Amino acid sequence: MILFHYLAKSGENSKLIAAMTISVPWNPFESMKTLSTPLNHYLYNRRFAKRLISFVEKNMHVFEGVVNIDHVRASNTIHEFDESFTAKVFGFDSLDHYYATSRASDKVHLIKTPLLALNSADDPFSPGYCIPVQDISQSDYVALLLTKYGGHVGFVDTFLGQGLTYLDRITVEYVNAVFRNRDIIKKV
Repeated sequence: MILFHYLAKSGENSKLIAAMTISVPWNPFESMKTLSTPLNHYLYNRRFAKRLISFVEKNMHVFEGVVNIDHVRASNTIHEFDESFTAKVFGFDSLDHYYATSRASDKVHLIKTPLLALNSADDPFSPGYCIPVQDISQSDYVALLLTKYGGHVGFVDTFLGQGLTYLDRITVEYVNAVFRNRDIIKKV
């Protein structure tokens, strides 16, 4: 998400010759809807929120006076955490302002650096229906690699996660291709 927004903001002035994003949440509003379904709430939303709270608690000295720690601790979902912590820490007027600003689906046209976006249609953080396929297909810089399965940053296709996963293999292949062809890519 951060890399995507850097590329969109810097446009032709990006300091990178190429990039790859993995499981970008294209539309946070839609992400929160899918994460609120009962199964996703149990598997992802609640657990991820607790991990985020744990991170804040371990670094509380940094955030004292910036956010209300009690409100952060009371978060039961990522949505609540974003409202009590993320939006405030990063200076957004509201949660809606944060989500609207961070929506990657509106910024594909701003990318001017070759980018491979790896996403899965079954990612609860980035449901397939909100991936801007039309905008990506019109971009000279963004290529979408969309798998049917893979979840959020999973892409496990090996028995019990043993050995290199699909994600590992694609990442290595892409990075190697970029380095082998960097002189050609720089001219693009």
